[in-house]
Amino acid sequence: MKLSLKFLLILNCIIQLSLMLISDKWILTNSFYASAIAEWNAGSIENIFPDEQLKWLIYSVAILLNLAKCLLLAALFYSGFKLAGCRISFRQGTEAVLLADMIFLVPAALKVAWFLIHPPSGFNEWQNSYPLSLLSLVDPARLDMMWLYPLRILNAFELLYLLVLAFLFKRDTMSDYNTSLRIILKTYLPLLILWTGMTMIYTVKVSTL
Repeated sequence: MKLSLKFLLILNCIIQLSLMLISDKWILTNSFYASAIAEWNAGSIENIFPDEQLKWLIYSVAILLNLAKCLLLAALFYSGFKLAGCRISFRQGTEAVLLADMIFLVPAALKVAWFLIHPPSGFNEWQNSYPLSLLSLVDPARLDMMWLYPLRILNAFELLYLLVLAFLFKRDTMSDYNTSLRIILKTYLPLLILWTGMTMIYTVKVSTL
């Protein structure tokens, strides 16, 4: 049974919000921000500890940005499949992207679960943690900052995301799996490479300030 677009939107938002609330209540505590002060040489905890109103603004922006990302990808995949001569509606494409995007909530949940048991020693440990990624196999402290994001992107969940997307679009377009996967890769990988490159350049510029 296919899940409706409205249900997927609500479920995605609820899970994201739940993970953020759990993180803020039991992981990103005063002691966590106190350790961040030492890392950043900040003046006082008030300088970096967000108030409640700011937290809810951050939650809302994070959820909206993720939904905007899903809509952008849905539009790109829809265009890619239409150009390939496949029959699909934008609504079907959006439902497929939202459903596949739930995969990325798994590493987020694993990260929260891990740090509930083993609290992070500081901001860098929290920021650089990503289950089943290449970054998890190395010591981030020994790497140049520009390589942190690319190594975090190269993870098992990213691969699973592409495979699931190919299956969902295969189902909706009634095409074969290889054709669906090829269109997904041709559409997604250039965008991912461009975004990763821009992030690396931004990281280098920020680190030199």
